[in-house]
Amino acid sequence: MAGLFALAREGALDPSVPVVFLHTGGLPILFAFDEQAYGTSPVTRIP
Repeated sequence: MAGLFALAREGALDPSVPVVFLHTGGLPILFAFDEQAYGTSPVTRIP
């Protein structure tokens, strides 16, 4: 969550766009399925 706050402070997030924070609970395996999770939805990923 500290990373999200840092991005907000740096101005990397557009205040007019809603942000969804996906908390994985420390399970990096979830990112193996990111294509299924994001699919073709209009999602902007911040590396």
